[in-house]
Amino acid sequence: MLSGPADFRRTTFGGYTTFEGAQFLGEADFRVKKVEQGIEVRNAHFERAPDFIGVDMRESARLDNMTITPPLILRTADKPDKQPTSRTSWFRRLSFGFAIDGDEHARYRKLRKMAADAKDIEKEVLFNGYEIASRRFWVDQPLGAGWDRFWLGAIPRCQTMANPFGGRWGGYSGFG
Repeated sequence: MLSGPADFRRTTFGGYTTFEGAQFLGEADFRVKKVEQGIEVRNAHFERAPDFIGVDMRESARLDNMTITPPLILRTADKPDKQPTSRTSWFRRLSFGFAIDGDEHARYRKLRKMAADAKDIEKEVLFNGYEIASRRFWVDQPLGAGWDRFWLGAIPRCQTMANPFGGRWGGYSGFG
């Protein structure tokens, strides 16, 4: 169990590297110099999304039963530090997941691509949802750029309903 940040930026993994069952309670930066073969993070637990951005591996990473908690911090729409009351309007009662920082969506995008390379469809779909949710308020704004992804990502199962229609929602929608 690592209680602080894990920084592997200046490391070279010469062979197949495993972090099976490891628990990372802080940031985990896996942007290594070189990976000769693959990385296994099976049954590992991360407090935050691990950073594999820019890492090129010869083999697909093994992500079986990997967990990341909590993926987002829930806050109310108007005041992040206050809980809604019975007198709060419906809009202000909405709870949105906020990413911890503006790079969270990029970390989930890399994890999604790693899952796709490993043919792990379940993890690919999970990381895709986390990527969309972590863009909210950092990249996608409620009334500005990316407003469609902001609101459609907030409605459960909306991406499944919207994509078959094509056009604006299915053509470029950013859900894939």
